[in-house]
Amino acid sequence: MRASRLSQLIGAIILTAMTGCPGCEDVVFTVNSQADAPDATLDGKCADSSGRCTLRAAIMEANKDAFRDTIEVPPGTYHLDLPPASGGGRLHITSNVRIEGSGASGTVIDQDVSDQVIVIEGGNVEINRLTLQGGNAQFGGGIWLGQGGSLQLNDSVVRDNHAFTGGGGLSITTGSTATLRRTSILDNRANGAFGGGILNQGELWVSDSTIAGNVANRAGGIRNEGNMNLRNTTVSGNTASSPDAGTGGISQNGSAVLNNVTLTDNTGVGSELGSFTGGGIHSISGNTVVKNSIIAGNHSKPGGNSLSGSVDCHGALSGDSKYNLIGDSHGCTIPNSGTFKLDVPANLGPLANNGGPTQTHVPLANSQALNAAFDFPPPDADACEGFDQRGVQRPGAGACDMGAVEVAGASVWVIGFMLVDAATDADIRLLRHGDTLNLSTLPAQLSIRAEVSGSAGSVVFGFDANPSFATENVAPYALGGDAPVGDYTPVPISVGSHTVTATPFLGPNGTGDTGGSLKMTFLVQP
Repeated sequence: MRASRLSQLIGAIILTAMTGCPGCEDVVFTVNSQADAPDATLDGKCADSSGRCTLRAAIMEANKDAFRDTIEVPPGTYHLDLPPASGGGRLHITSNVRIEGSGASGTVIDQDVSDQVIVIEGGNVEINRLTLQGGNAQFGGGIWLGQGGSLQLNDSVVRDNHAFTGGGGLSITTGSTATLRRTSILDNRANGAFGGGILNQGELWVSDSTIAGNVANRAGGIRNEGNMNLRNTTVSGNTASSPDAGTGGISQNGSAVLNNVTLTDNTGVGSELGSFTGGGIHSISGNTVVKNSIIAGNHSKPGGNSLSGSVDCHGALSGDSKYNLIGDSHGCTIPNSGTFKLDVPANLGPLANNGGPTQTHVPLANSQALNAAFDFPPPDADACEGFDQRGVQRPGAGACDMGAVEVAGASVWVIGFMLVDAATDADIRLLRHGDTLNLSTLPAQLSIRAEVSGSAGSVVFGFDANPSFATENVAPYALGGDAPVGDYTPVPISVGSHTVTATPFLGPNGTGDTGGSLKMTFLVQP
């Protein structure tokens, strides 16, 4: 008995190491109703009193334990119309969960009562491919991220939310971390001082994203009081609504790093020197590092405390700041201006769909931002991002372009990845960033196909540590190749974490202008 019990214990320990907990695997809840109703019994099954798996019921079930459950949300508009007094209002998340929409244009969560859309008070939360709108609260109308929480927001839209004090779209509290990738924060509003789009008091990482059209009394786009890192990001068309003083784009009162950022067409008010001012950015703390970026074409209208304000930039930039274009440097202290282009127009096109998942401003042919940023070789600490906001590859030699967009002649984009059964050549399903693949439930032979929009001459694949894993010259463009055409060659995909990248080119064998690439990370389990 003792030997048998010991064998069972050893087996349990081995299984725990493999799966995390015997009998406690992560659960996938698939929403099958657009109704707003709570879970009936919290028994491990997503079901309201009528047996439907609603979004609210799925979140309630996912909150029960610490395991990272997945909630799949099909296309549709999910109206949160259940009053708080009846167990409705905000979607309240307290544990690890991944919410997977079917695309931001087709999967919409719409708050219909006076409350936030989502409140996160614990766990590591990932939200992908959906739109959050209609929230209304004191802080964080779209999302309120509580202390100790972690949020990844990918390929999503946060729009038309309202907060009375700050963080109309997103509010990040002290001790929490938010990471935004390929996400748009649009047309949110705050009555108070602290960020129509985003209020950050914790840690904020933003890449390949757009923050536009937001309004607040004193800080239209972003109010940063914590640590902030913006890369390949556009901050455009945000407005301070105060009659006296306000910053249109970014009110920076913490620590911030901006690399390849385009900050344009924002509107501030006045120049109250000790407070909020500047059309583009006001660096109050001075701990602001800006590299390879454009701060130009912003606006400042007279306020009650002054006749005119700083148009683009006010306050001190760090001495580490390099390779920037500032349209109007009045009011901006620049310790090391040798690599800057100062007091010149950026000559940008309008905010528009220029390829890629988010809207951007493209420098025009006469823009002084072209080929004016970091010039290789290193130091890499000053380098441009490897790809622009749209996914277009930046040059590995010579100078890259300032701002979020690298101007390229190719109009071709990798828009997704498809997991393929290489034995039958049949599609299995879309491969999404952050996916977990269980080999036990998949065919023995697999491949990955790049979905391409536009006419590509070739596609170059990177896989894990090999940036030139394969080159395909003829569609379908597959990671392992296909010979004859459409007969996929299997690719060994081992247990562990993997990264796949696909970059389209106009010419064969990876030559000519590059288009928009796509990079994705996924996990493989036994």
